[in-house]
Amino acid sequence: FIPILEYYNLDSEELLVIGDKIHRDIMPAQDLGCKTILVPEYKIHLYNEFDLNNLSIF
Repeated sequence: FIPILEYYNLDSEELLVIGDKIHRDIMPAQDLGCKTILVPEYKIHLYNEFDLNNLSIF
């Protein structure tokens, strides 16, 4: 995630990481101070289309 933060000149608190792997996606992002959302693998197949219109809560 560090290359993304550097490329876009972001602070870690500004990056939202969405992932399905706790050890590969979520924990490394949290270690950097990023916000995270875990989408469990067993639920991914339930949502083949997803519209995210508002991130104001973040």
